[in-house]
Amino acid sequence: GSSLSGLMGATDEPPPSGPSTTQGAQAPVLQQRPQELAELRVLGKDKTGRLRVAWTAQPDTFTHFQLRLRVPEGPGAHEELLPGDVRQALVPSPPPESPYELSLRGIPPDGEPSAPLIYQGIMDKDGEKPGKPLAPPRLGKLTVTDVTSDSLLLHWTVPEGEFDSFVIQYKDRDRPQVVPVEGPQRSALISNLDVGRKYKFVLYGLVGKKRHGPLVAEAKILSQTDPNPVTPPRLGKLWVTDPTPDSLHLSWTVPEGQFDSFVVQYRDRDGRPQVVPVEGPERSIIISPLDPDHKYRFTLFGIANKKRHGPLTADGTTAPEKKEESRHPEPPERPLLGELTVAGATADSLRLSWTVAQGSFDSFVVQYKDAQGRPQAVPVRGDENEVAIPGLEPDRKYKMNLYGLHGRQRMGPVSVVATTAPQEVLDETPSATEMEETPSPTEPSTEAPEPPKKPLLGELMVTGSSPDSLSLSWTVPQGHFDSFTVQYRDGDGQPRVVRVPGNEDGVTISGLEPDHKYKMNLYGFHDRQRVGPVSVIGVTKVEETPSPTEPKPPEEPLLGELTVTGSSPDSLSLSWTVPQGYFDSFTIQYKGGDGPQVVRVGGEETEVTVGGLEPGRKYKMNLYGLHGGRRVGPASTVGVTAPQAEETPPATERPKEPRLGELTVTDVTPNSVGLVWTVPEGQFDSFVIQYKDRDGQPHVVPVAADQREATVSGLEPEHKYRMNMYGLHGGQRVGPLSVVALTAPVPPAPVTEPPVEPRLGELTVTDVTPDSVGLSWTVPEGEFDSFLVQYKDRDGQPQVVPVAADQREVTVPGLEPSRKYKFLLFGIQDGKRRSAVSVEAKTVGRGDASPGAPPRLGELWVTDPTPDSLHLSWTVPEGHFDSFVVQFKDRDGPHVVSVEGHERSVTISPLDSGRKYRFLVYGLLGKRRHGPLTAEGTTETRRAVAEAGTKSPSKPRLGEELQVTSVTSDSVGLSWTVPEGHFDSFVIQYRDRDGQPQVVPVEGSHREVSVSGLDPARRYKLLLYGLSRDKRVGPISAIAVTEPAPREEIEAEPATFSPPASEPRLGEVTLEEATPHSLHLSWMATEGEFDSFKVQYTDEDGQLQEVNVEGNQHDITISDLESDHRYLVSLYGFHDGQPVGPAHIEAMTAPREEDDEPSESLSTTQTPSTPRLGELAVKDATPDSLSLSWTIPEGQFDHFLIQFKNGDGQPKAVRVPGDEDEVTISGLEPDYKYKMNLYGFHDRQRVGPISVIGVTTAEEETPSPTEPSTEEPLLEELTVTGSSPDSLSLSWTVPQGHFDSFTVQYKNGDGQPKVVRVPGHDNEVTISGLEPDHKYKMNLYGFHDRQRVGPVSVIGVTKMEETPSPTEVEETPSPTEPKTPEEPLLGELTVTGSSPDSLSLSWTVPQGHFDSFTVQYKGGDGPQVVRVRGEETEVTVGGLEPGRKYKMNLYGLHGGRRVGPASTVGVTGE
Repeated sequence: GSSLSGLMGATDEPPPSGPSTTQGAQAPVLQQRPQELAELRVLGKDKTGRLRVAWTAQPDTFTHFQLRLRVPEGPGAHEELLPGDVRQALVPSPPPESPYELSLRGIPPDGEPSAPLIYQGIMDKDGEKPGKPLAPPRLGKLTVTDVTSDSLLLHWTVPEGEFDSFVIQYKDRDRPQVVPVEGPQRSALISNLDVGRKYKFVLYGLVGKKRHGPLVAEAKILSQTDPNPVTPPRLGKLWVTDPTPDSLHLSWTVPEGQFDSFVVQYRDRDGRPQVVPVEGPERSIIISPLDPDHKYRFTLFGIANKKRHGPLTADGTTAPEKKEESRHPEPPERPLLGELTVAGATADSLRLSWTVAQGSFDSFVVQYKDAQGRPQAVPVRGDENEVAIPGLEPDRKYKMNLYGLHGRQRMGPVSVVATTAPQEVLDETPSATEMEETPSPTEPSTEAPEPPKKPLLGELMVTGSSPDSLSLSWTVPQGHFDSFTVQYRDGDGQPRVVRVPGNEDGVTISGLEPDHKYKMNLYGFHDRQRVGPVSVIGVTKVEETPSPTEPKPPEEPLLGELTVTGSSPDSLSLSWTVPQGYFDSFTIQYKGGDGPQVVRVGGEETEVTVGGLEPGRKYKMNLYGLHGGRRVGPASTVGVTAPQAEETPPATERPKEPRLGELTVTDVTPNSVGLVWTVPEGQFDSFVIQYKDRDGQPHVVPVAADQREATVSGLEPEHKYRMNMYGLHGGQRVGPLSVVALTAPVPPAPVTEPPVEPRLGELTVTDVTPDSVGLSWTVPEGEFDSFLVQYKDRDGQPQVVPVAADQREVTVPGLEPSRKYKFLLFGIQDGKRRSAVSVEAKTVGRGDASPGAPPRLGELWVTDPTPDSLHLSWTVPEGHFDSFVVQFKDRDGPHVVSVEGHERSVTISPLDSGRKYRFLVYGLLGKRRHGPLTAEGTTETRRAVAEAGTKSPSKPRLGEELQVTSVTSDSVGLSWTVPEGHFDSFVIQYRDRDGQPQVVPVEGSHREVSVSGLDPARRYKLLLYGLSRDKRVGPISAIAVTEPAPREEIEAEPATFSPPASEPRLGEVTLEEATPHSLHLSWMATEGEFDSFKVQYTDEDGQLQEVNVEGNQHDITISDLESDHRYLVSLYGFHDGQPVGPAHIEAMTAPREEDDEPSESLSTTQTPSTPRLGELAVKDATPDSLSLSWTIPEGQFDHFLIQFKNGDGQPKAVRVPGDEDEVTISGLEPDYKYKMNLYGFHDRQRVGPISVIGVTTAEEETPSPTEPSTEEPLLEELTVTGSSPDSLSLSWTVPQGHFDSFTVQYKNGDGQPKVVRVPGHDNEVTISGLEPDHKYKMNLYGFHDRQRVGPVSVIGVTKMEETPSPTEVEETPSPTEPKTPEEPLLGELTVTGSSPDSLSLSWTVPQGHFDSFTVQYKGGDGPQVVRVRGEETEVTVGGLEPGRKYKMNLYGLHGGRRVGPASTVGVTGE
């Protein structure tokens, strides 16, 4: 809904240079959060001269937008009401040189408009450019969404002004990363992230050379098996109501989450499938036109994140055609509702009474919204005129709406507003001031005058319909309006407005089209404020109503018998039958301790468990069926809840309780399952077998007490059923026993096999023109009868393109240029849509210039065969692809592997041993597929591997040096040696000008290669790896600089360089040399050229220092530094006045040397030969250090430098004197792999590096041999449980397994890493010796069998000392919050429901607000943790064992601190 890039065509004129958007100050109490509505701006003018206005808003926040253009010196204001999914609009252009003002309000579902965004501008003489900005730009909020196993999406807002660009910074496993983003963008996809790693993202906005911000957000990457932190949406129940001869009203609930849209499917009278799309915020729809007196089955799906959820299913029957009036000369008197009043109020209930002014009703319904805003309905019999509404909250205002049901018509509502009594006042009738009744103009008020109530809109209804008009009426339950407007769109989609005086409550809208659906929006105006809208959908009648043959009257549904099938101390299980017809829904009514209670049940159900009852108490249960607005029943039964569980008496006092044994499947056919079971003890009164059919509908099979076997028939072939068997004894239900059975397939023909269920593969875009899109797809399994491509045109109307069964591609014509389309492909089998895949594509604009040279695939190689895998690598000599697709076939059929665009290789597994495979590689760019490249490879046989293993050949080894043998302007020649063993193949790796990795495979018999396709005058680092079996050896590396391009080539081909140079990018900063008082740094520009550079660092006094460097210089020596001191150096590049970067490096100056320089120079003069590095080796390893040694086969170095990256990806450097040949690197992390690079320095020349990989040892050298766990231990949540000025207390949970030990790692105030070890049997620790008022990031690792698990992380802040310094300001700005925030408090935790495998909990928060909650308890597998969002106050904990006592602990999390626990004990049902 938030993307409308193709809604109105391309913008013909450039966007304004600096529009101004300000938050309106007229209604500060309504001001929304900054991210909900932001960035109102003018993009330019379209071809017709109208202004194009754009804005940003959070999805699913507003149902409508109100856009207003006001020109002070012009005619009246222009105003438009726009749908909530629109983000652009066209408005009339103001006259040249005239000032104007745009205001935008968002209208949420509750009808209260937001504060306006204001844009002020002045049109110049051309009328093209709006005025100058009135306010500097400001960053709003940074949020993280769409987290996958390797990527996430960042969103941010800009409440005011505009930025030239943005920069996102974060640290990955290897190094700091910088992502530049263009100024108009408000989101960025961050990919190639590591599972289980927590990232911190920092966003800056750039204007000129000034940097604004930052905004900070953190996120943890979860694996696909981890629970999604965002609650998935869930469909609730579906009802069919309000039948007319040509329509039915559907309504449904969404108890959790949010859907993007819905789809309603049904079949018309001729059996043709019909599809009706519904917008995500809607919860109801009128389906029309339908046939009279016809039964329809409706299926509702919810669509979220391109996935389909559901379905919900419900049946409904349209009303019969109205008979001729001559048969009923005297129509019955139409009933009318009178007045609704409040007869009494308590702290948790309201008693209502009403009058019926005329006639009589079949039944009534009272509707209201509970404290959570959820609609509730209480049905009342037609012969009653009062009802008590229980379960309300004390001292709370409720609006009660009463409807009367007569035949198939709903009358009303009449309304009243009433307030429940405060908690301390019980069972008292409220005074006149405690409730607000509907104002009656005939009754003068006797109360003291009060300020007038703000008027409210009630319900909007369609009261009449003709072929060219709709009659509307509405209610105003409170106050009065000055006037109303009805807004709708005509048949051409043009908005229409009809004004109505304030004393009217109805209007007829004429001039409509026959048989057309209209959505009518009603607004009320009061004191220049607009209230609303309330909406209704009406359908005009067709021109001529056909007179069908007299339909058969529908079958009236009947209620059968209501029985009690189970009992527990707090619940009763009920079951009933419907011998005839079908009900829309059911209600169970009974009297509880708090008065009458109502339980609603969907029409497709025939059983329910009523919870929340008292133990040992008799209840009379009344069942009503609701059909076509009428209530049938009741059917009644009496049930007694079980007494509270007490001590079991001795076995001699009464016979043993019956017990179920085993349930076994004895026989299966295509349509039945045979079951047999045992009863090892006692005797049951009867048995019940329950299962669900393929539509999810429950079925019950009763079995006599003397039976021990049963055959369940009427099943579907080749379908999996879960059979649950219960034993019934003394009104109680025992069990269930469960077994899963698969019915047999239908016997196949003697020769043919049963058909494979067809399945759609991948849908891709093959071609795009201004008015068409080409699609292609695969069918990896089975065969479809045909296909269907569906999309929506510019008016939002669904369009369908049928495709024959033998086709795998189609071109969709008749599209509009520069418009984004979403295409859905369905496979059709047996007249049903079996599955759907989708893809998005944007048509190109007419006359769009070619975007330049398209990307091109190079060569494809298959290497590194193993018995179950093959390694593919390829090149991209030109351009860049968004992603790649690898296709191949194995014995199970075709397979598709997706690869990200920056990758150039992939390992395909699992494969079959000794099998030949053919691979196809496609490059995807903008949904278009390029290629393929084709190559074949054969996996090794197991036997060959085994034989090769017995020979144990010598381990191959690369030589010491990769030599550059030749250099041209576009190639580099390399050579190397293999002193020992033999390699299967080699791989050369380097990065091209775009920073993209490139791979050149080389045969194992070669010792030299020429790497071509390089850029002139460019520095390349080339890495050589040797591949032996499935292991990679190396690398050895060399640096080469290609020659400049020949001058005649430059002059001969000037067009090659005529396009504007791409944006330059900074490469990595390298420490070349460190002395006691200076650092020599160098860097590369990986693309383009910079005008200048700026180097920033903070000196020892905390002062920021800056050094400017010319654009042609790529190194710098920073002098006058302090010895043995760590510096963080930031490098920025400037191009056309815009900063790029920064790139960071952390470097340390060398310690002060005791000896003077002359002794070194003396030694160097005695060494005429150039020194050479030999071999680097790891001598020793501990959990936090590595000991290195090296050889110098020739000459002598002045000093050495060892470089490596720490656990956070930060580069580190250790300086070693020239007379040393070994060093111990400390401060490392346990059980971590480090690559150590050694450089030698001689006469200011750097030699090397030589490299080695070392792994620190695990924390615990000796794992515990006792009780080898079969499951891997898991770390759960790490929380801060206490804070003082010099310490933080931490605790954590281990939901599975156990660890040998733990370590907590953090950095002290000086940035030095610290490690605290904790025994494996502890789950908490206090970290002391910290600094006051300081933020620490604590990382917890668990160690198990020398393996490190984790980390889980938390940020804690130590408390301030007694007198906080007013000068201390946090560097990272925090969102505005009250100076003295109210500390949240946990209230009482209670058990509100119980089943055999779950407990429902509820709690209160008497003060403040928590960020989130955790519920902790001990299960059969150890401690368990359930997370709950901060806005929730209840949760159901599932996966428990029946009949077991659980102690539940509730913690509230606020600002990194844990509050609680609040505890309670609950017992699951038997």
